[in-house]
Amino acid sequence: MTSLLLQRTSLLVFLQEQVLAPLIQQSASSTECLRIWSIGCQAGDEASTLALLVQNLLPAESVEKPINLFATDADPAAISRARDFRYPAHLLPHLPETVHHLLKANASEYQLDPSLRRQILFGSHALLTQMPFPHLDLIRCHDSLADFTPVEQQIVFNRLAYALSPQGYLLLISSATSKPDAAYYQRVSGMFPLFQRTATAVPVQSLKWSKQWSAPPRSQSPLQEQNEIRDAYLEELQTTLEDREMAYQEVNQRYQELEQAYKDLEQIHLLKDDFLSLMSHEMRTPLTVLLATAQLLQRRPIHAQQEGTPENDPISQKRITKSLATIEQQALQLSRLLTELLDAARLRSDMFHLTPSSTDVVKLVREIITQQEMLTTRRIRLVNALETIIGIWDGMRLEQVVRNLLTNALKYSEPSTEIVMTLRYRFVAGQAREALISVEDQGRG
Repeated sequence: MTSLLLQRTSLLVFLQEQVLAPLIQQSASSTECLRIWSIGCQAGDEASTLALLVQNLLPAESVEKPINLFATDADPAAISRARDFRYPAHLLPHLPETVHHLLKANASEYQLDPSLRRQILFGSHALLTQMPFPHLDLIRCHDSLADFTPVEQQIVFNRLAYALSPQGYLLLISSATSKPDAAYYQRVSGMFPLFQRTATAVPVQSLKWSKQWSAPPRSQSPLQEQNEIRDAYLEELQTTLEDREMAYQEVNQRYQELEQAYKDLEQIHLLKDDFLSLMSHEMRTPLTVLLATAQLLQRRPIHAQQEGTPENDPISQKRITKSLATIEQQALQLSRLLTELLDAARLRSDMFHLTPSSTDVVKLVREIITQQEMLTTRRIRLVNALETIIGIWDGMRLEQVVRNLLTNALKYSEPSTEIVMTLRYRFVAGQAREALISVEDQGRG
């Protein structure tokens, strides 16, 4: 049951290098799938081998590109055998080692990986009574055309030419008494009967689909007639099953696409929730500072009257100026946060846009500590801080990080404890390369 394709290594190499490789290269820039028809699929090994060779030759970036491989035979029993074909262990050396990973081991046999097997469509087909598959890139014919009359052979060749795409190939494995019409085929190999489709259009009349033409009648016994009727029903049933299988594959593919789209939407929804939660947290802090500063300014005249201090007292004016500066700074912070909130493109790309500039980390941390101390009675102590640590950073992002660290420390530690912030250089090869900021609290975490 070993086919000529696997018995003849030279034919296997020729098919791989001279036929399939150019076809795959031509289809690389096309979105259409590669379509191959194996006529006379025998035991199924030739169709399976074609699928392996094509998958092996596909470029890495298009390894998921589907192929349509039709495998037909006039004998329903051959179709049943072909559907369940497995490579015996002794046939494995005839295959290129690069395709072995596409086979699934089962005891002493090997069968195609299920994802690759689903790309082969088996079914019954009679060349003289049924239409060929359209838009084919390669037809490999193993049917014995010598059983047909010369007229019938030419009709088959014309129909195959009609089914081939421009520049498609016809490879004849079996013998034929007639040669394909040179108007539609050009022989491209002297070693093997390989023909390439020419640009000449095939007239519909040459296909002989009119009701007046039919194959020569043959005498049949009642038993033969019953067998043919039975075979016709079986063929129709198998065709229906194949159609249902193709429909199932299509539905399954659409289901997987919808499932992936649902997962993507779910992930986007989670990102949206996280983003809104983060923005809410970020905007609450400057709003709290603004409210606290405004309340202090409202109480300032009342305290001045009670203490008998004039409103234009230098100390009072200095405090008011400092409070107004705090309000202005926090208003700018709110403006920046609103800009980030409206920037949906950055969120969708899962990237934060950084704006590096010269930033004094010590000054930034001291300002944050001062603002936080206005909102709490807790003590926040800065240790090991130099006078200045200037570097190229995104000041706004850095402020968000430090403020979040400090806010969390205040939130998750005991009210009676102290928060300690440390700010120092990290030296690499004797040079200051990094600024390290740490926040220490006495919380449970």
